Amino acid sequence: MENFVLPDSVSINLEITLRCNYRCAHCLVSAGPERPADYISSEVLDDIHRQILYTEARGVWIDDINLIGGEPTLNLREFARVCETVSQWGYRLMMTTNGWWLGSEKASQIFFDIASRYLDDGYGDTNFYIRISNDRWHDAFRPAWLRGQERLKKALLRRLDENAGRHPEILEYGDWIYVDWERRPSAVVPVGRGAAFGCFDKSGHCCPNNLVYGPNGAVVDFCCNGQIDEGFGTCKDDPLFLLYAFSRFLEEVRPNCTECGRRAVEWKLENMPQLRETYMSEFMQGDVYA
Repeated sequence: MENFVLPDSVSINLEITLRCNYRCAHCLVSAGPERPADYISSEVLDDIHRQILYTEARGVWIDDINLIGGEPTLNLREFARVCETVSQWGYRLMMTTNGWWLGSEKASQIFFDIASRYLDDGYGDTNFYIRISNDRWHDAFRPAWLRGQERLKKALLRRLDENAGRHPEILEYGDWIYVDWERRPSAVVPVGRGAAFGCFDKSGHCCPNNLVYGPNGAVVDFCCNGQIDEGFGTCKDDPLFLLYAFSRFLEEVRPNCTECGRRAVEWKLENMPQLRETYMSEFMQGDVYA
């Protein structure tokens, strides 16, 4: 424990659903149409918010709240509910979408109706950043007129123009929604369906300052930006313990991270009970998260 130092900041990533209308070969969480349609519940969000407040009170800055999936916008009613809740927490919002709604005038209108509510942070700055993913794996599921960066950009500009009269503010924030230009294979990591690939470039994926929650509130990511295993903790655990366990896991397993799926399970079974005991006795000093 003497070597454990809380990070200066963390990013909170919420897998708000695991269902997706695409079934990309490289998907880190094996999302697809067959996955459960459930979205993260209001109760789970309340527990995560409580963890965030506790973490912030201990001097850890919250960088942002990132909404991921699955496809976060597949059920726009549920997406709106999550945005409404999380926006009240007061942090910068980010999200990643495959942009399926670009192909539908009605779906685009609903999406912009939702997103336009959260653009201004109250101080004239952008509060909600939206990334439309753009890579060859997504292209396999898109109609021809939406494949590639230029076609996606053209569709986005058309939908923005259509909605500008209804939401003038969306054109005042030039960089709030964008098509990702990086079409790198580094998004392929040895977890989820991505494990079927033989070569991995995980540079930049391993980050000790992320907490990623699944729809059920389980902490599901401790190595790269992909699902490894539930069992490291949940939204009801002491968040500082989660960061402590995270740091130990990366320290001990990262050198062998191309086998992280198997290693994570083995490491969890071997180390988590003792880590909890050590944390409670040496770090908490009577200040119990409850």
